[in-house]
Amino acid sequence: MIVWTLSLLLLSEMVFAQILKEGFREWGVGSGFWVAEVEEKRDLKEIPLLLRFGFDVRPILKNKFNHLLEFIVEPYSSWIVDPKSNFKTGCNFILKGGFSLHRLYPYLEAGLGFSYFTLQTREQATQFNFTETIGTGINYFLKENLSLNLGYRFQHLSNASIRKPNKGIDSQYFIVGISFYY
Repeated sequence: MIVWTLSLLLLSEMVFAQILKEGFREWGVGSGFWVAEVEEKRDLKEIPLLLRFGFDVRPILKNKFNHLLEFIVEPYSSWIVDPKSNFKTGCNFILKGGFSLHRLYPYLEAGLGFSYFTLQTREQATQFNFTETIGTGINYFLKENLSLNLGYRFQHLSNASIRKPNKGIDSQYFIVGISFYY
């Protein structure tokens, strides 16, 4: 029984150790909950729908290490549920790095993007803004080409001083999603 269990664990490790083969592509979808403070209004609360299109950058860099290094294009739309119903849309460009712990891939990510939202705030004179994002999370591989994603992000939204005021809006959000790899 012990030999059989060890054999299964070894076989599982051999399969999942090569989950993200060099040159992989990712397609995913996610959602979550975003919260930010805005002046003279209640907390800004959003429910996003995110799409993820990622690819392995190791072949471009001619780097053969076995850690995760991925570039992600992430278009999104959000329903702003509070302080009043509004809409937000944009796109993030993210660099994600991580490593393998069997079926788990802990990661760090950082990126830039742009955003447009219908809510007018005292912090921002424009509705078109830029974003800076940092985050962390875990991809848990359910199968060789399928992962569950759990993450936390901090995002700063600003109009890059296109117009005053430009106090910026800082938000925190939690994301859950699923990704397919090919």
